[in-house]
Amino acid sequence: MEKKKALVGLGAMLGVLMLVWPVWAVTVIRVQSVYPEKTYGPELLKVLAEKVKEYSAGEVEFKLFWPGQLVSAEEGLDALGKGMIEGLYAAAIYYGGTIPESKVEWLPLNWRTPQDVVEIFTKHGYLKKMREFSAKHQAYYLYPIMTGSMGAMTKFPVSKVEDFKGKKLRATGVDGQLAQAIGAAAVALVGPEAYTALKMGTVEGTIYPYYTIKTYKYDEVVDHIILPGFHTPSLTVVWLNLKVWEKLSPKAKEAVERAGLEVFQLSAQKSQLWDQEALDYSKERNVKVMSLPEEEVKKIKELCKPIYEKVAEASPGAKELIQILEEYYKGK
Repeated sequence: MEKKKALVGLGAMLGVLMLVWPVWAVTVIRVQSVYPEKTYGPELLKVLAEKVKEYSAGEVEFKLFWPGQLVSAEEGLDALGKGMIEGLYAAAIYYGGTIPESKVEWLPLNWRTPQDVVEIFTKHGYLKKMREFSAKHQAYYLYPIMTGSMGAMTKFPVSKVEDFKGKKLRATGVDGQLAQAIGAAAVALVGPEAYTALKMGTVEGTIYPYYTIKTYKYDEVVDHIILPGFHTPSLTVVWLNLKVWEKLSPKAKEAVERAGLEVFQLSAQKSQLWDQEALDYSKERNVKVMSLPEEEVKKIKELCKPIYEKVAEASPGAKELIQILEEYYKGK
């Protein structure tokens, strides 16, 4: 009898606690990264996961997965939309065939500094637009993560645009179009393969992140880094499944947004740091850093106009984004 009373009392106590104690289910968001763990972007992705957990007081947890652990890079966006994964970390341009507006992020010389990117996204409507375009594919565009500048690293000196003429450059996607626009021949190779190609003389330069001068040991096979970069900076993005996002509590959404914005801003600082480290390392290794005069940079932008026009023609949304960039830089 006494035991029965004790059990009844315990049950009543638990009932009261459930009424007064906040109860929620932890939302675990499995984020598939297309990039290896030990690289710069994922370094910041880990910071994002830590901040999300802290700011949401454990209500939301980002569980990170590295290349191929859940789905392949090719499947990423489709898998996200179907709910096979709840998060995706990649370069948006990987899915330019599905979200054509994402190509604008990778147009040559589209932004000048990481600080410009922050301002354009947060104060000039760019982020709002990308969220709108992504939502059509059941994806919530959280925030970009900047990963340093990407530009030409070559075996030959470049002081004017004409110096690229006839040279073979490792360049893929929109950079392949850029290489052709400046008179070079584009050779499609994955990043690591470029080292061997440069060493053997199969190619004479590569368009790739400057920090790879150290991480891929390109200082052993190139003699020059050419400034400015064609992508200053290059962008990656964290997407969430739209239905998962919409089911989060208001406080959880606020926490995730706060974490995303802070990491976005941090990535602007890190991008500049990584660029400077790459340039300093290059000088130590006797790789010459060359800066193109402003008039030569203007020539490249002019040569790239058909690339911009082609992207704008592919989607009214892409045209809107290009207009945002043009308005921002008007008179600057």
